[in-house]
Amino acid sequence: MLQDKQEVSEFKSTSGLARIVAASAYSARGLRIAWKYEHAFRQELLVSVPALFVALLLPVSVLEKLALVLVLALVLIVALLNSAIEAV
Repeated sequence: MLQDKQEVSEFKSTSGLARIVAASAYSARGLRIAWKYEHAFRQELLVSVPALFVALLLPVSVLEKLALVLVLALVLIVALLNSAIEAV
């Protein structure tokens, strides 16, 4: 027989704004941990910040600038995914 009330984790908020704030805090904490413990992430971030400015200052079309910025973001995302896989 199905239960009428589903069990909800004590860590899950029910409010939309509270949920967004909590998720942002968890994301910020994860980035701080990655910065502190992941050498490759630090290197990639330190290279990506100046590369972002160079990408934005290049005399190319807006679409090409967007592609360059997305590639830089993708490098950081893949580094974080790799760290998560290694942690598991």
